[in-house]
Amino acid sequence: MFFDPYLLQRCIGVIDLQNGKAVRAVAGKRDRYEPVRSFRQRDGKPRVVAGDPQSLLHCYLEAGVESIYVADLNAIRFATPQRTLLESLLHSHANCSGGMFLFDIGVNGFETVSQIERINRWLSVHPHARLVIGCESAQGAEATLQHLCDIPFHRLAVSFDFQGGGWMSDESVPDEWAMACRKHNIDTVIGLDLAAVGGESISQTAAVCRFLSTQVPNATRISGGRIRNAIDARRLLDEGADRLLVASLFVGGNPIAS
Repeated sequence: MFFDPYLLQRCIGVIDLQNGKAVRAVAGKRDRYEPVRSFRQRDGKPRVVAGDPQSLLHCYLEAGVESIYVADLNAIRFATPQRTLLESLLHSHANCSGGMFLFDIGVNGFETVSQIERINRWLSVHPHARLVIGCESAQGAEATLQHLCDIPFHRLAVSFDFQGGGWMSDESVPDEWAMACRKHNIDTVIGLDLAAVGGESISQTAAVCRFLSTQVPNATRISGGRIRNAIDARRLLDEGADRLLVASLFVGGNPIAS
């Protein structure tokens, strides 16, 4: 299988962590996520992953996907972070790749001083790591950013989180976060509609891309959800995405090819 270099360099491999395993999304229904079984390699043959996060990380790197997004679902859902596992992935990626390492650990704007110090230590390990602020977890935009002011803002990425077109936070609205990103020069934003992640339609993801393109035009805009082929990938780029989050493409679909 021939991989399209133009599209591959825009891909960011997704690793969702749940109960110590790398899991595969099912339309945002997190209680139905199952361990990733295999990864489709460059030659089209599957490589056994069996839910091992380190194996999945190295599969992405060997496929030419240098940037990684890690979501700690235990931290996001239950405030029980998998710190040792995240640290091992952070160190492995720092040693093997010059790509971006985005990590979402469910920060909410109520972190303790020691928690913020730990985040800064992690960021010091990896020059291209960024902490993701997921709007589904956070309080209001200004309050969250002020609370996290000891973390350099250029090491942050804000994730705009939707579910079936609806905003996932009761503490804020999308325009509030967009305004805060512009005000504080947050230069990396992510847009997700969880209903599209591991789902069947790319239309919701395309709508999120259009929203980001309009509201935060000067930021690097990242999105994904239901990318199964080159046509899907190019559509999201045309709708305003700069980078693409991919998982099903490799663990459940066909790799991007020309």
